[in-house]
This record gives sequence, C-alpha cells and structure tokens, in this order.
Amino acid sequence: MDYDLSPEVRERLLRLAFYLDTLPRNYSEFDMDSFFEGKDDDVSGKLERRYARKNGGVAACGTTACAIGHGPSAGIPVPDVFIGKDSSSGKWRVNWSAYGDLFTGPDNDMMIYKWLFDSDWSDVDNHHYGAAARIKYLLMGEKIPDDFLYAKEEHRALYAKYRKRKFREQDAKQDDTYLF
Repeated sequence: MDYDLSPEVRERLLRLAFYLDTLPRNYSEFDMDSFFEGKDDDVSGKLERRYARKNGGVAACGTTACAIGHGPSAGIPVPDVFIGKDSSSGKWRVNWSAYGDLFTGPDNDMMIYKWLFDSDWSDVDNHHYGAAARIKYLLMGEKIPDDFLYAKEEHRALYAKYRKRKFREQDAKQDDTYLF
C-alpha cells in the first residue's frame, strides 16, 4: 500500500521508530495518552520548550511522553513556529498536534495519524516497541484495516512481526527503490 508519504516524512518516521526500538524494554517514560507530561512545577513551560528544541531526552528531564512527544529525543526538534505563548494562560507551550504533522504530512488521511499515534493505543498497546512496530508496519506498505476507527486488541496481531525487529538496508528496498 502506498500512503504517498514524502521522503522527509518517511525519514522522520524511520528515525522515530529506530529511536523507540533502542529504548530499554522497561522504559517508564512512555505513555500514548500524553504528548508531553511535564513536571507540576514547570508552570512557565520552560522545561517543555527546552526539551522540544534541544533534544535532551525525556528521561533526562523527568517527564513522560507519547511517540510524537519522543520526537525531539529521536533528534527531530520542534520547529520554533510550533512553540508560542498561550493567549489565555500566558504560558509558553508547544503545539504538539502541529508538530505531529511532521510525521504524517499536513494533508494526510487522519487514519494514518490515528494508526500511528492515537491516544486509544494507551489502552491496547501502551509501549514504545508497539509504537515503533506500527510505524514500521506503515513504512513497509502494510495496509491499515479499512474499518480502522480506533485501536483494538485485535490490531496488535497485524504489526506483531515488526515489534523490536531490526531493519536492514535490504528491508528498505523494493525493486532497487527505497521505501523510506
């Protein structure tokens, strides 16, 4: 299945999948239910801004994050255009939803976003290896089920073969053309 992802989007997704696969199995700073869960004492948003820009690593700053929220740790910093002052609270915040478009493309079907990053996965497969496997499933051209609306236990079997699987250069080629 061709999802018509740009080479840049594919590269970001691959980088994120590789990074998530390198984290230890018992890594506890991952939660598909939150882009970035900062410390309670970070009322100014300074920690979130610094993390988004400088790739310091989630564990290094004592927070939790979902797959998209781990993007900066994977070496994909949040562009400054997605960081700004909230008009109602006056706090600096990261627009994680807009940043998420870097991983799907701004015009892509919402089904791709939901398959990769929806918070429903927190109840089905709330693990970084699962998130990496769903990314690899998509990059390898596997078909997202036509009836996919939200994450279900039965979907885990679809991407199971990609869970914590090392990709090699040969895996990325199809007829001498890179898939990603």
